[in-house]
Formats: sequence, structure tokens, C-alpha cells
Amino acid sequence: FEDVIIFMIDSMNYSEKRKMKSYLQQAELNLTELLNITIQELQKIEKNQELTTEQAGSQVTTVFRPHLEAKSKAFTAKRKNKSFYLVDGPRLNQIVIMSDLINPDALARVQDVLQKFGVNRELHRLGAEPGAKVEIAGKRFEWWG
Repeated sequence: FEDVIIFMIDSMNYSEKRKMKSYLQQAELNLTELLNITIQELQKIEKNQELTTEQAGSQVTTVFRPHLEAKSKAFTAKRKNKSFYLVDGPRLNQIVIMSDLINPDALARVQDVLQKFGVNRELHRLGAEPGAKVEIAGKRFEWWG
């Protein structure tokens, strides 16, 4: 590509070279101006995103790291009635919170996790039957058993 440009410039007369130089200088100015405008806009965005001390103090951010805990697969299961069960556990909560239970693949993944963690066995022990409603981390869904 450079060779083509050099060839083109070499084949230009003095007047054409002056025009090209003018175009290149203008392009450089335009790029510099564009860069300055971009920097200014990014600074505006950054200022708008900064939180005041009061705002930062009132916000609570929960960071789930139950997979790092020794008993990450621990859970409790309670029967609320014949067809409704509450299940709670740090890792289970995290998985369910991160899952879009409307998506069939995500729901299948959660059902698989329930099996691997031993939740299915516990729900069977509590009398649950397939189709019962299970609530984990505030989300309710149908248990496949």
C-alpha cells in the first residue's frame, strides 16, 4: 500500500503535491479536532457516572462468592404445603439468580444442578412430586423431579 502511495506522489507535479499536502494537513486537523471532541465527551460521561458520597453510601452491592466457600453445596429444603417447597443455599441461590428461568435451556440447567446437589433426593424425602412448585432465591418454578 505504501508503495502505491509513494508511486502516486512521485508521479504528481508540483501543484498536485501542494494540493495533496493541503488535504493531508486538513485531514490531520480534522482528526485532532475529532480526538479532542471525543475526549471531551468521554469526560462528560465519566463525570455523569461518578457518584456523590451520599449516593455511594446509600447503594448496596451484593457480591455472591459462595463457590469459594467450603460448604458451597449446602442447602436447606422445607415443605410449605403439599405442592410448594422452599430451597435455600448460597450456591443454589447464585445459580438461580443468574438463570433466566423462562428460557427452557436455563431451566434445564437449574434442574440438572438440583440433581447434582442432592436437592431432588431431599425433595422426594419431603414428599414432593414432579410438578410441585419450588422457590429458590425468590424465583418460583416447576420441579421436574
